[in-house]
Amino acid sequence: MPEAIDWDADIWDRIVDVVVVGTGVAAGSAAAAASRAGASVVMCDKAEHPGGTTARSGGGMWIPNNFHLRALGITDDRDRMLRYMARSAYPAKYRPDDVTLGLTTREFELIECFFDHAAEVVDELTSDGVLDMWGHDFPDYYSDLPECVTWGHQLAPKLPADWKRGDPGGGELVALRLRGAAEARGNETMLQCEVVDLLRNTDGEVIGVEARHRRETLLIGARRGVVFGSGGFLHNAQLASDWLRGPIFGGAGEMTCTGDLVGIALRNGAQFANMTHAWWTQLVVEQALHHRVTSRDVFYAYGDSMLMVNRLGRRAANEKAPYTDRGQAHFHWDTGHHDYSNRVLFMIFDEAVRTSDLREDPSIRGSRMGRYPVPFPEENPAYLISGSTWHELAGNIAERLRRLAPELGPVELGEGFAEEVARTVEVFNGYARAGKDPEFRRGETLIEQAWASKTRPDAKNDSMYPLRDSGPYHCVILGAGALDTKGGPATDAHGRVLDTRDRPIPGLYGAGNCVASPSGQAYWGPGCTLGIGVTFGYLAGRHAANQPTRSGALDLGRGADTTVYA
Repeated sequence: MPEAIDWDADIWDRIVDVVVVGTGVAAGSAAAAASRAGASVVMCDKAEHPGGTTARSGGGMWIPNNFHLRALGITDDRDRMLRYMARSAYPAKYRPDDVTLGLTTREFELIECFFDHAAEVVDELTSDGVLDMWGHDFPDYYSDLPECVTWGHQLAPKLPADWKRGDPGGGELVALRLRGAAEARGNETMLQCEVVDLLRNTDGEVIGVEARHRRETLLIGARRGVVFGSGGFLHNAQLASDWLRGPIFGGAGEMTCTGDLVGIALRNGAQFANMTHAWWTQLVVEQALHHRVTSRDVFYAYGDSMLMVNRLGRRAANEKAPYTDRGQAHFHWDTGHHDYSNRVLFMIFDEAVRTSDLREDPSIRGSRMGRYPVPFPEENPAYLISGSTWHELAGNIAERLRRLAPELGPVELGEGFAEEVARTVEVFNGYARAGKDPEFRRGETLIEQAWASKTRPDAKNDSMYPLRDSGPYHCVILGAGALDTKGGPATDAHGRVLDTRDRPIPGLYGAGNCVASPSGQAYWGPGCTLGIGVTFGYLAGRHAANQPTRSGALDLGRGADTTVYA
């Protein structure tokens, strides 16, 4: 029988009711909920600075039936919203006549849980003074689906009245407030504290963690539960290569998103799900090759006289589709050429787009984020490729690809690339003059129309305009990236991690990007990542806090093994 100790033994460096791993929105929400329920909490984060990927975001949350919609007299129809979420999350499984819409029971229950509790969680955090949000009337990303309520689900954080430049804002402010709610109740946040394994008692229940705090090894006891909100595995190149559905170059997730929970959960018998999916986006390849953690991604694909072509010179996607869809366009396997012909796409635009300046537009279109990667007129970034003719541009692109080959790998332009681009542009210009894109439906959805520049009075379609007949022309090389991954251990509606027999692992919880997302492959609308994180983090923290104290008889036969995906 393994040697055992109890909660009074000196081996424990610290004992609390709930250990929370991470400091982003999911972890912060868990800590806020657990402490609200009266539990003592410690938050552990291996980063030097708190906030995780949340702190790098705008802080928006996609919340069904939120207070903003209710104030307008709008109520989300439950059945309709469940169908919207199920259809977009699991398009290959979706069966409208099935009782669970074609999803597994677990998948369907998670979507139900999100719809039923998301607004409740935000309302409770708001009434406690933790969150202060306002409604943003922005369309959902699949607003063309018949099940969608089209707009109004995004909430964004308000800035304090005394806010000044340099103060926390956006996602950083959200993470700070959630973490602060737990700290205000006497709980602590430990930075540079990396959790490397779980501790279980002689009954097999999770009762704590082994952590590396700077140079010290700590055993931290958790009388009621351990909640992970530690982020995905975006920046673990091996895990990303092994699991994701196609090659990516990096993304905007916090550099500490290296899949810590993956190895820990594997060693502890967890079931895994949704591992091939991520919160996809596009990024500038040359910047990602320099640093996998990108400072910004290509959210809005700026410009109307702009299109994207693959190495064969052909359009491969709706250039104005939401970033999550454009990111997935890079994974197309070309059976004729036996390669990912869309692995990189070339964003091509004319001088009208290059010299346009919308900085006086107060919307996202006038911001650097909305314009990126098209530089402002006075800027000339190294990643920009230009040419006075299609042939000159093609030659310069080919030369750039040769220079990048040691890091990028072999990407060669197809034979006759310049001529094919010219033909593609001619066809595109015809579509723009007619105002209809029969290939990719560019400009037809509400989200595309919301992002359109609307600067050309004679445009038949605000999202597209004919490229000029003469150069110069410009190009930026784009590739697939992600905000973070969205697969990991499977959980139930309480956030409990499940084993391979669908049974909860006692004492172990997870929420946010470190676990399998209920959104499947979908990105339901702006703020979806944080909306899911804040909801399930809160539910997990609350459930853990309400568990009875577990036996502290630690099974010392279970040592940490960090060799799996280390």
